[in-house]
Formats: sequence, structure tokens, C-alpha cells
Amino acid sequence: LTSPLKQLASTYSSTLQQLRLDGMRDVVDAPALEAVASSCASLQQLALMLPPSRDADGALEASLHNVGLSCSQLVMLHIDASVRTHRPTVDSLALPAFPKLRSLTLTCSAKSGGLGDAELEHLLTGRTGLESLDLRNCEGLSEGLFPRWCNRGERHDEAELVQRLDQALISSLHFGGTTPASAQPPLQSDRLRNSRRRRHPRCPPAMALRSLTSFSLGGATALSDRSADALAELLHDSQTVVLRGSLLLTEESLRSFRKCCRFLKLVSIVLRDRTLYWTSTTKTVKKRHHRLKSTLWGTSGSSGTESN
Repeated sequence: LTSPLKQLASTYSSTLQQLRLDGMRDVVDAPALEAVASSCASLQQLALMLPPSRDADGALEASLHNVGLSCSQLVMLHIDASVRTHRPTVDSLALPAFPKLRSLTLTCSAKSGGLGDAELEHLLTGRTGLESLDLRNCEGLSEGLFPRWCNRGERHDEAELVQRLDQALISSLHFGGTTPASAQPPLQSDRLRNSRRRRHPRCPPAMALRSLTSFSLGGATALSDRSADALAELLHDSQTVVLRGSLLLTEESLRSFRKCCRFLKLVSIVLRDRTLYWTSTTKTVKKRHHRLKSTLWGTSGSSGTESN
């Protein structure tokens, strides 16, 4: 029997620009996606929920990749791979497929370990035209991923410590005398600013983040304030940042985004027992405590709001 999606693609092939099948698990199969790839050249928006993995796993992803190669006008893509192994899906979404993509939402499989470092790097490499990125079930991301993309590491921390010791030594040598301006070491803020300029990220996935105006990340439980500070540096032009399920984050992460994202309008960090958020309209940091037991993805209520 011909699938309904294949019939739809054949019937409206010349005019179909939006195809949104969010939450419809049993509609998508490989022949239907091949029909979309061969018939729907004008397609601009596509939202699919992929079915559970089967023995022939890989055929569906190959067909999805063909959609990305053939439907060159696609600018918005929502893929829910939460009930199947998501690694082949990530491969199917990588360039040269979907070359004009500006908005991407990807839900990975938590049972498969969530989106990992190598998969995110593969997904973002070369995608310098992305404006909106929403990643869900990212339990596989490591704490050191974003610092590594910023060329940070233990050597950088050691270098900063050496600079501080040098500054203290130079100051002590003058025994309280006035040091000429030319001999004075640069201020710490100047050194950090110059250091960030030298560390301007050049790895392909980091460059992809530089173009984003909206970023949402869910389930990255390993992220720390150090990770968030590096991420904030990468999201230099972002206006909206939402982090859910990163339970190790504190208000220090909120300050990092406010400091590094020059066009920031909203930042929200959803923790287990509260949500930290800031908006450009109120100019205040607010803490919303969750009334009922929360999950990594949200809350079921709140008992009030604190501002500071």
C-alpha cells in the first residue's frame, strides 16, 4: 500500500512549501521520503518524527539525506529522533545536505546516550548560515567541549596564573615607587580582552555558533559554569539563550551570557528547583522557584519570583 505521505508528496509536489508532521510517528518511511526528495523541489519547511529503529536501520536516514540534497530551498527543519538511534540521523543532516538551512531543531535519543561531542561537531561543521538552533536530549555533551572550541584549557589557565605572578613581582621590585606607564603591566581586564581576541574560535563548529541569534540546549547535564562561560563567548551575537537540564549551572553562568552576548534580549537557565532568567526589558535577574517536583525539561508550577 502507498503511504499517505507518499500520496501527499505526489499530489502537491509542485506547490508544497511546508510539510509539518510533528508528533506523527508512524507516517514517515523511506519510500515516502524518497517521494518528497524527487517531487517537492519547492519545499521550504519540514518537520518530521522518525519511527522507532528497525532491522533495516539506515534506509530512512539515507532517504532523509536525499531530501536534503534535492530540496535545496529548505530553510527550516525539525527532526524528532527520540525513539530511534539518532547517530545515523545526525549523519544524514550533515552538509552537503540542507545547504540553506537557517533554523534547525533536533531531538535526540536519551536512551542512546544523547547527543555527543563528535556528533554535534559533525552536525555544525560548515553551517555558518544557521540563525536558530534547538538541541534536545544532549546528555552526551562533555563539560570541556565549549572551552575546547574556544581554545581554552589547562595551559591557558596556567598562562593567566604566570601573568598574575609576573605582575606581582614587577610591582614588588619598585618598592612602592611609581612605575612608568610604559613599564606597567597591562590591566587584568585588558589582558583578558586581548587573550579572548587571540583565542577567537576558528574550528568549524564554533564558527557555526557565531551566526546564531537563537540558541536552546536541553539535557546537557555535564555543563558547568566554565562551560557556560565558553558557550557565551561563542554565542557572541545571540539574542535568546535557553538552557534546560544543566543542573550544575549557577548565577555565574547567567552573568557570563549577559557579559558576552552583545545583543542579548533573554537568557533562561532551567534548573531542578528553580529557573534563572534575565530580559533586556526588565534589566533584572529573576529566580523562579518551582513549587512541585521538576524534571530536567521543565517544571509543573512555581511558588513565586525573586528579583535582584
